[in-house]
Amino acid sequence: MIRRIELRSPAGLIVGHAPGIRLETGRFYPLMEKIVRGLYTHHRGNILPVNVRFNWAINEALVGGRAALFQAAASGRDFPGVLEYRYGVASDEKTVMAIWWLRFYGGTTFRCVTQHES
Repeated sequence: MIRRIELRSPAGLIVGHAPGIRLETGRFYPLMEKIVRGLYTHHRGNILPVNVRFNWAINEALVGGRAALFQAAASGRDFPGVLEYRYGVASDEKTVMAIWWLRFYGGTTFRCVTQHES
């Protein structure tokens, strides 16, 4: 159901209202995690472990180090008007971290960081 929601600045100040939806996170994030798992397997040839941690942000500003990470990230497959994504993977002897930016239908961008042991 579409309702009017508060628009907040990055500092948390209410700057207005607009039509929007509230996510049922218990249903939404498991679906998004499956998408990230599939993309990871497609690009890396490995399956993410069951105990991998997911950290999400929605429409986060690309400032400072985030902008540099985004620019350095590889472009994924592009499905114009439906899905665009970028990703990067870094690892050392103990840990593998991946960062994903997913944008659906040219709108909201979701950032996901995964982390697991090598």
